Amino acid sequence: TISAPEHFGGMYGTKLIHVVNRYVFVNLLDRELEVMATNGSSNLGQKPVTVGVDGQGRPFHFDDSGLIRVRPKEFGWGWSGPFSLTKKRRDLTVRLKNKLTGSIIIA
Repeated sequence: TISAPEHFGGMYGTKLIHVVNRYVFVNLLDRELEVMATNGSSNLGQKPVTVGVDGQGRPFHFDDSGLIRVRPKEFGWGWSGPFSLTKKRRDLTVRLKNKLTGSIIIA
């Protein structure tokens, strides 16, 4: 028989477990960044997570089957192209463009 502790519903009380990966984003730029999960063309219904300029890590939970996008949290900046975190990379560089001023940053 399968049983679960009473505080989880007792016998057969645990019906579904969803495991989501956790990453930590650290922003070393002089401006806040937004990070958002995406399916490639639109977001997955998540609100962007803001990563401050304090150099402190910000946890970010999302499903590895999706992709993420980043952008500065300032008016006019477009989202980066979607990319995956499932590759074994520790650092990432993206090129971002401000749609209003034409400014470009490599972050």
